[in-house]
Amino acid sequence: MRYSTLGRTGLTVSAVGFGCGSTAALFTDRSPDEQYLAATTALDGGINFFDTAYRYAAGKSEEALGATLARLGQPDIVLATKLRVDREDFANVRASVRAQAVASLRRLGREHVDLIQLHNTVSSGDVPEPEYYGPLSVGDLFERGVVAALEDLRRDGLARAVGFSGIGEPAAVAKVLESGAFDTVQVYVNLLNPSAAMRVPPGFRYIDYARVIDLAAARGTGVIGIRVLAGGALSETGLRAPGTASWGRRAWAELVGDHDRAERLLGLRRDGEDLTAAAIRFALAQPRIDTSLVGFWSASDVTAALAVEAAGPSFSDEELHQLRSTLEIS
Repeated sequence: MRYSTLGRTGLTVSAVGFGCGSTAALFTDRSPDEQYLAATTALDGGINFFDTAYRYAAGKSEEALGATLARLGQPDIVLATKLRVDREDFANVRASVRAQAVASLRRLGREHVDLIQLHNTVSSGDVPEPEYYGPLSVGDLFERGVVAALEDLRRDGLARAVGFSGIGEPAAVAKVLESGAFDTVQVYVNLLNPSAAMRVPPGFRYIDYARVIDLAAARGTGVIGIRVLAGGALSETGLRAPGTASWGRRAWAELVGDHDRAERLLGLRRDGEDLTAAAIRFALAQPRIDTSLVGFWSASDVTAALAVEAAGPSFSDEELHQLRSTLEIS
């Protein structure tokens, strides 16, 4: 396992990170024994970064991860969680942020976490309508006290570092990074949308994050790769999500469309690889990503990701050319 220092945080993190989100569902829908086995496999393989959030099944992920870590004897890991600020919280942002953090720590069974992150998207201007990720404007972050509230958590020892989800409007993400207010950023990057790491062709169908990884690294901001498997669309084993009842009809349709487009990427597989392994290899081959979060369904998924890392992940110039050619028609 390779390790990196997560930006300016001083935290040492494994190249493969353990994502405890709702899509892979290990820590939201599987049994405690399955969670324990997967976590044990990860720790034995050198994975030391675990990432969760309250919004993963309304705290269920945090509770399950906390119980698993207690069963493991509280191993020495880097633990991260997230909180979200909604517009109704503006009346007393500091109180809301602290209450959320304290509740997360209680579910995790910890007095502090290594990293607490803002689980909102960001935009350049006013955001009148609520959406799933609760978009906030850059002005909201600084003028409504959101950044100050997160700084309070660090000052008071509830978190060693603070970060944000770098998704939303690319210009807004860049402004937040340039402010230097956050220690880390979660960056959306995968084979379907690699724009955070490489140039994409004109007319690209997804959001163009304009190589934001380079900007983050230049600022000394720790980079955490997310959506490595594009919400399950890059899994050859099929979509494991529960369907429209949980995703919403529009989101589910988009995911199914992504899964269909992923078939065009099958040519990027090397001998012995499936598409999942190729997608993980792409993320792990990005030199400026400190850790890439992979969502696991089972211990066997953990083993497969560890095998990709152990093989020394790389992505050749020829493969990059092939990927760009595929993106031009996708």
